[in-house]
Amino acid sequence: MGATDQLSKEDWQQTFAVNVGGAFNLFQQTMNQFRRQRGGAIVTVASDAAHTPRIGMSAYGASKAALKSLALSVGLELAGSGVRCNVVSPGSTDTDMQRTPVGER
Repeated sequence: MGATDQLSKEDWQQTFAVNVGGAFNLFQQTMNQFRRQRGGAIVTVASDAAHTPRIGMSAYGASKAALKSLALSVGLELAGSGVRCNVVSPGSTDTDMQRTPVGER
């Protein structure tokens, strides 16, 4: 995390690999099985950062917005098969990371 102009390309790519790439891999490996069983529910966890930009969180917010779009697209692709794909976007949670200023992480 950090200001956009201070992020390394590697940090940007790693954030997208984890937050979007992981879900993409899961969807690729499971969608056919969900179609065959003609039912099920997929729930992805985004963040309210997908909807509300924050200073110093451009990579995280953009990756969670991409995850939201990916999950909604998968939901449309599976719509006729009885499978639901949804996104939950929780707000901030009281953790050590949240209590630590961005510059000190």
